Amino acid sequence: MKITRNLKPAVAGYIIDGRIGNKEVIATIVDLIARGYIDFHPKNFNWKKSKIQKLIIHNSKPNTEFEKYFLRVIFGNKEEVTISHLKEILKQRKLHHILENQIKKEGLILNIKDENVEFYLKHPNNKIKFNINNREVKTIKDWRSIKIYFILGMVIPGFFILVMLLFLVVDFIKNGGPNFEILAAIIGIFIMFILPGIYFISRPTKIVKQKIDYEGSFAKNIRSKYHELFDFLKRHPLEEGRLFNEYLSYSIAFGLDSHWQQAFSLRSDEEEFIFKDMEK
Repeated sequence: MKITRNLKPAVAGYIIDGRIGNKEVIATIVDLIARGYIDFHPKNFNWKKSKIQKLIIHNSKPNTEFEKYFLRVIFGNKEEVTISHLKEILKQRKLHHILENQIKKEGLILNIKDENVEFYLKHPNNKIKFNINNREVKTIKDWRSIKIYFILGMVIPGFFILVMLLFLVVDFIKNGGPNFEILAAIIGIFIMFILPGIYFISRPTKIVKQKIDYEGSFAKNIRSKYHELFDFLKRHPLEEGRLFNEYLSYSIAFGLDSHWQQAFSLRSDEEEFIFKDMEK
């Protein structure tokens, strides 16, 4: 299996869904660790229990300019950074933009022809539907619109809760005890209006099934390499003791391994959507 030689982990992840997310960034960092440009602390080679606290840069530098820039954005002039610092950079999507620009330079821009969002309360069971203006929510744009309605639907009840909490505090000071009628009203409003809004915004798994145009010969060639590597890793999943072999970063980019996202204190479901390429 020499197909990893010219296939970068971020590109391997991008070819799946046409997106650069946290998993592609973490895959690139792990690739730089495996190649000896970064170290991490503390070392725990039981990868299911590993919890990285800081990254340390080595003196040796990678050959490619984009990887040098990638490291500069992470470390600046420092020799080590905390994971909290890394998470702030991830929020700003600075590292994502570096990978996106590199993909553009390589000429691998995928045309997403169509996408269709499906919602599950427990994937792959319990598929649910949302409606906005009497039509089913089927796109990312539709979901973001209905999410705003959920948020606005919690704002007014939230304001009433704050006002009633103020009355509750004043009543407590005057009478030396809580007003149970006000307390019951606060709990009732929270259960009826706030809790459902939080639940339906955060709980559903959001699968975006999309059709990607792979008509370009370069994209087809890269995709065939991705399929070969993906099938290989599906048949031979990485086990403890194979941490930093050449396939780990690709396993992360393909979404086959979430342990290292957790090691970087990132939940594997932290990104809002899961993208799937539906082209065969």
